[in-house]
Amino acid sequence: MQPPALVPRILRVLLVEDSAPLVERIGALIRALSGVELVAAVASERAALDTVARERVDALVLDLNLRQGNGFGVMRALRKRSLPVSIVVFTSYDIPAYRRAASALGASEFLHKARDYDKLSVVLARLAAEPTRA
Repeated sequence: MQPPALVPRILRVLLVEDSAPLVERIGALIRALSGVELVAAVASERAALDTVARERVDALVLDLNLRQGNGFGVMRALRKRSLPVSIVVFTSYDIPAYRRAASALGASEFLHKARDYDKLSVVLARLAAEPTRA
């Protein structure tokens, strides 16, 4: 029996951000990446969790401050459900305690919106390049 083949995948990203101008800007960045698809953009904790429950989502670009709820609530709920979703925190709050808490809740990246904006595309491209088992 041969081992399963490694195949490239389309990385399906959910953007969780409550700023309309940033949704436009980040959405354009995501749509411009090869191998990456924007599933949706939502502005609240509940909408994020509802979308993950009904859609295949591989990664979240997650703000911590949301219209209702917050990014930590999203991460806690995903952790309880043991869902294999990569979490990229993308926030204006570069606070060491927030960084540690996000890491403890499963965030693989913690990026500052102003300082690390250019890194977001690099991180998403790297996630998209990770093969999955067929």
